[in-house]
Amino acid sequence: MESYHLRRGQVYAPCGQPEDAVTRYVRIVRPGGKRVRIADAATGRREREVDVNRLHEFPTRNGVERRTGYALVETREWLWDLTDRALRQYPYTVSSTTIGQDVHRGGCVRLEPQPAVEAVRILVATLEAAAWTVEPTTLYPDELRVRFQGQSRCPSMYVAPGDGRQYCTRWRGHADEHQDDLTLYQWEDNAPQPPAWWVPGQRLPGTPASV
Repeated sequence: MESYHLRRGQVYAPCGQPEDAVTRYVRIVRPGGKRVRIADAATGRREREVDVNRLHEFPTRNGVERRTGYALVETREWLWDLTDRALRQYPYTVSSTTIGQDVHRGGCVRLEPQPAVEAVRILVATLEAAAWTVEPTTLYPDELRVRFQGQSRCPSMYVAPGDGRQYCTRWRGHADEHQDDLTLYQWEDNAPQPPAWWVPGQRLPGTPASV
C-alpha cells in the first residue's frame, strides 16, 4: 500500500474487532501534531480527537494483529463496502471502481448499463453524505467521477494510451493549459454530458434542483 498515512480524508478501520462486527470506519478531518481529529467516515458526524499514536499505517505489528487503535485501509475497499451496503437491493449497479489512496484525486465508478434511477440516487446520496463529490465523466456514458471534497478542485482528466487515466489535482481556476471547462489536450474540450442511463428531463445526480 502506498503510504498516505495521516492525511486528511483517509479512512481507518478499528483494530481488534470481532469478524462478524459491522465495521465503523473513521476518516481524518484534521491531521497534525500529537492529536488528530477524526469523524465517522460515512457521515462526517461524531467529530472527536484521538492521540496520533492510535492511528496506524498497518493493521499488524511485527506480524501480530493490532488489538487497539485504528489501521489505514484501502480507500477503494472502504468505498466498495459503503456502496454495497447502500445498494443491497440493487446488487448490480456498481460494476467496478478505480479509486486510489489519494482521496482528493479520487477515481471513477462504473455502473451497469441502464441502472435503476432510484439506485443511482441512493448511490450519489451515500457518497455525498461521506463528503465525496459525484460528477459524470466524458469517457464513458455509464461512469461517474468520484473524489473526496472535489467541489473546489479542477475536474480535468484524460486517458493517454499506455499511461492510463491522468487527473489534475490542482484547485479550480488555476492558471495552466486547462481550467475547469477546458481540458488536457486529449479531452478535446468536450464538456461532460448527461449519462445515457439518466431519465430525460431529470437533473444530474448531486446537482441542486435549481440547476
